[in-house]
Order: sequence, then structure tokens, then C-alpha cells
Amino acid sequence: MHLSQIMVASCAAVLLAVGCSGDTVAENIAENALEDALGGEADVDFDEDGGITVETSEGTFEQNIGGSVPDDFPANVPLLDFEVQHSLSMTDDEVRGWTVTMAGTGSATAIAETIKSDFADAGFSVSNESTSTSDDHVTITMFFESETHTAIVGVNENADAGETIVSYIVNEVDATS
Repeated sequence: MHLSQIMVASCAAVLLAVGCSGDTVAENIAENALEDALGGEADVDFDEDGGITVETSEGTFEQNIGGSVPDDFPANVPLLDFEVQHSLSMTDDEVRGWTVTMAGTGSATAIAETIKSDFADAGFSVSNESTSTSDDHVTITMFFESETHTAIVGVNENADAGETIVSYIVNEVDATS
């Protein structure tokens, strides 16, 4: 079973459990739904902030809603000091990946320059960059590489809303490839 299937089954399990009144009941419903979907054992834990951790023999999936970066997020990957909206941590066959979505204010161009500088200081090189604009949006996407991690960082400025969203997708470099 691939991690993407675990993620889909996890979302379905969360939806099934949302209407339940207790954590134990919700966790049991989610575990049963995942085990049926995956054909194997699953351990599901909900935290008080609405996050979920799912562990199977295939790997681990952790989702946090607001406020925190995953505990195992790599220390050598720089993040802005913005408000965390959502984060994920995934392990599949011992390869780890993370996503972090943050919200703040500022121009996409200035924020992208800060990110590029922070990543360069952390030992990453920029492998590609693109910019797209529309009436009230500017989106800058940057691709970074280091010896240990790859990262895709997207900066989306919505001038009308006065908000800039920054999304990080980080993966470990597979040393076996």
C-alpha cells in the first residue's frame, strides 16, 4: 500500500470519525476504517488540536492543523516566521517528506528574495524558479537542492486579500538512488 493511499484512507477515516463524541470512539472508528481500506493494522491517534497520526507497516502519516511544524521537520530547512496554517509529515519505506503551509503579509518578490537568501545560507542551491502574475496575484515557485533535501517553495501573494501564502514541500534525498 502506498502512502498516498494511506493519506486518502486517513481522510476518509477522519470524516467518518468527525461526528463521534469521544476521542477513543473516533480513534476506533478511524482505525477500523483504515484497516478495512488498507487490509492491515493501523494505529490512529487524534490530538487535541485536530491533528491526526496514522502508523501502519508501510509508514507514518502525521497531519497538523494550524500552529505547528512537524516535530521531525529537518532543522537545516529554513522556514519564514509566518503563521503555520497546515503541516504534514510522511514516512514511506524510510524516506521522509513534509509539507508546511504558512500565511503572512508582504510582497511575493520580497518574500521570495528572503527565502532564496535563507536557503543559500543553509547550503541549498536554486535549481529552478518561475513567476506568474495575474490581476491581483503574484506566484513565485522556487526549487532548491542540498545534499540531504530537496524543496519546492511556492509564494502566492493575493493583493486584494492582503495576504501571502507560502507553501513548502520538502523531501529527503534518497541515498540509495
